[in-house]
Amino acid sequence: MFEKKKRITIEDVYPDFTPEEQAEAEYNLREYALLVWGIYERVKRENPEILTEMLKKDRV
Repeated sequence: MFEKKKRITIEDVYPDFTPEEQAEAEYNLREYALLVWGIYERVKRENPEILTEMLKKDRV
């Protein structure tokens, strides 16, 4: 009934990169995601009203 979706890999995103470049790109993407998550968690903890306003204005 439901098709299982293939997980997108860094190789799918950057097929022309060398394995070393793909590893670096994956590392950078993970670090960026952790940074963004940390900012979100801090705002949620320190000033959650900002998140509520952003959601109301569709800016998230």
